[in-house]
Amino acid sequence: MRGNTVFVTCIYNNLYGTELGGRNNRQHHYFHSLNNIIKKTPNSDFIIYTSPDEYEDIKLSFPYNNCKIQQYDLNNNYFQKEFDKYKDRKSAQTSDRCFEIQYSKFYWMYLALYDENIYKNIYWIDAGLSYSGLIPDKYLECKGLSWGGDDYYKSELFNDKFTSNLNKFTKSKILFIAKENMKNFWSQEMVEYMDYDQQHHIIGGLFGGRRSKVLSMTAGLIPLIKAKINEEKTIQWSEEQFMTLYYYLNKSRARIKTFDTWWHENNYANAEEIPSDIYFSDKKSFYNILEELQ
Repeated sequence: MRGNTVFVTCIYNNLYGTELGGRNNRQHHYFHSLNNIIKKTPNSDFIIYTSPDEYEDIKLSFPYNNCKIQQYDLNNNYFQKEFDKYKDRKSAQTSDRCFEIQYSKFYWMYLALYDENIYKNIYWIDAGLSYSGLIPDKYLECKGLSWGGDDYYKSELFNDKFTSNLNKFTKSKILFIAKENMKNFWSQEMVEYMDYDQQHHIIGGLFGGRRSKVLSMTAGLIPLIKAKINEEKTIQWSEEQFMTLYYYLNKSRARIKTFDTWWHENNYANAEEIPSDIYFSDKKSFYNILEELQ
């Protein structure tokens, strides 16, 4: 661990069907995606959170000098008191989202800022970002093969230049990536958000920046989440919805990159209704942000 930039992430497997909730059958995806990101960015450090049961396997899967593996029990998380009171554990068993992970993103970044005092820049990155569902064939080693195996996760868009340009763009602020949310609706927002222009929804897959600004963000979001849960006596808002509200309340602290659609030219699924060339003529794909950072 030696860089001036650290990426915080996590891998928790086999959560679907449990009271935690989460994506099903994603182990292969997360392992190969994160391996690609780490190998291609050797000048950045990574902190990977995982369960005590998976700790040894994660250490074997990521045996890199720039990686630190941290054990963290999601059933004893910082928001556990609220989850014990208000979480609908039955519905969680059929959900593909884990609120414990979503909210812990901010707490893990907060911990990293104190435990690892050497970093100038800190970002959250989802372990599964490097894959064919988000990145077209031209940037993948599979190059459109019907079965590319691990090559579906190997992309050149993650590299040290990407990290350097991420820091240059962010400057002394926080980076948020925002999906256009009016013409290309993606997510409902909190009532408080309705006072604003409602144009953008902040995504939770990649965000962060200068340590002082991230410290302020996490120190603000953590008590906000607790207060909102206790006020409403339910757990219903994702980390992205909290981040969207935070962004509109703190625009001067942030810089954003925007996009319109998750689709790209190789996985667009509505060509019979709207031809691909027409659909993308006025839309920016998520991967175009990764291109801009090269």
